[in-house]
Amino acid sequence: NLEIVAEKTKAAGIPFWLFIQTISFANVSGTQTRIPEEDDLRWQVAVSMAYGAKGIQHFCYWTPGQNGNEQFTDGMIDRLGNKTNLYYAAQKVNQEVLAFDHVYLSFDWQGVITHSVDPNNINVNFRMLEEQLSSHERIKKIESTEDVLIGTFKDHQNNDGFMVVNYNDPAKDLSNTVNLTFKNATKAVVYVKGEKTIMNLSRGKLTLNLESGEGIFVIPYK
Repeated sequence: NLEIVAEKTKAAGIPFWLFIQTISFANVSGTQTRIPEEDDLRWQVAVSMAYGAKGIQHFCYWTPGQNGNEQFTDGMIDRLGNKTNLYYAAQKVNQEVLAFDHVYLSFDWQGVITHSVDPNNINVNFRMLEEQLSSHERIKKIESTEDVLIGTFKDHQNNDGFMVVNYNDPAKDLSNTVNLTFKNATKAVVYVKGEKTIMNLSRGKLTLNLESGEGIFVIPYK
């Protein structure tokens, strides 16, 4: 779904917004979504940003009433107006994004690259994609201990940007060590949970240690 919307809005030259799940609900069929935790929220945001989303909203902020068709657990604010644990989790993730959104928003989305740790058992979500990039002129090599989704970007000064996401269900609580070898790069600006760091590269190689649900924005340069 993200691929379809990202490609269509890119072609039309317009930004897209979306909402992430910040509540648990069961529909009339009985299907129950789990109550999201902090790393679930962070993962949803990171994947959305890897596809170039310009605005992220929350479903829901205030807990809805029961309508007979869907049953809701407490959202960020319960029905009595009290803040829940989801409120503070969302607040933390939002603040991480707001710390570097001025950088992210200066880049335009180009596409995504996927990397499966097991080429004989490719992630089912990766298999459904139709427009993913097979390579990138700036990336020489990708290595990882788990599956990776990489959003690719360009700014108006022709700098490359990459949103590197640990692409695993956060319920599995899997960390991911990702090695990216860049061409024509000796350093990289790295944003981890909104915090900026300048990292020196050895022969273009950058090592990222991603926690469950984490995405890191990278700008390599020479």
